[in-house]
Amino acid sequence: MAKYHQETDLQLLTQEEQNEILDMALNLSDELEFIDRPWRQIAYDSTQADIERITGDTRVAREFKRRRLIMARELGFHQTGVKEMVIDQYRLPKRIHEPLSNKVSEMFDIPLEEIDPIIQIQNQGHILYPHIGHARNSSIFCLLQSNGEETIWYEETEPFKTYSMYRIPDYSKLREAEKTTLKVGKWTTFMHNQWHAVKRYDDPKKWRVNLNIDFASLPYHELLEKIEKWQKSN
Repeated sequence: MAKYHQETDLQLLTQEEQNEILDMALNLSDELEFIDRPWRQIAYDSTQADIERITGDTRVAREFKRRRLIMARELGFHQTGVKEMVIDQYRLPKRIHEPLSNKVSEMFDIPLEEIDPIIQIQNQGHILYPHIGHARNSSIFCLLQSNGEETIWYEETEPFKTYSMYRIPDYSKLREAEKTTLKVGKWTTFMHNQWHAVKRYDDPKKWRVNLNIDFASLPYHELLEKIEKWQKSN
């Protein structure tokens, strides 16, 4: 059995509701609220000087550069034709956010303050480099549109320091542990508190759009237990 994702038979929204959310995403509706995450200040192509300015630490900036060079060698970078994916995140309007949050809270006995339904849009690039969740431990993930991208989870072969602001791994100490091509319209549990990446092997023909019901601190195994308990009682 997969350790870091699991397809479910959950139907948390109707197809009509999913289509409405996809349409909002594709048209960047004014109803969507852009989420400006602080770690977006540092990207793969940020210069060492930029990183030093943001972190205020020369040694950290040098370590980030070392780790990025390892990933560039192993996974490719813009000079080898591999472009970094950029994820834009948006909060849903209250008319959707609140009833969906309430529904999930009641179904799985999860506090409302733990739940954050968001939209993610990836409209360019070939790889979302390995990273680990910042504002979420786990989620229930529904892909609304894709190009058949591959999601990969990694495990550490030996421990290394993780920096809170810019969670870039020491790729020389990772190994692939699990991979999948997520299915459009299939609600799938997703482990964010584990190194993971997204890859596509060609230029995207359309935007990749997904709906995430994020849980800030709920451990992944507890999410699975809550879903299993609900399924047994229904």
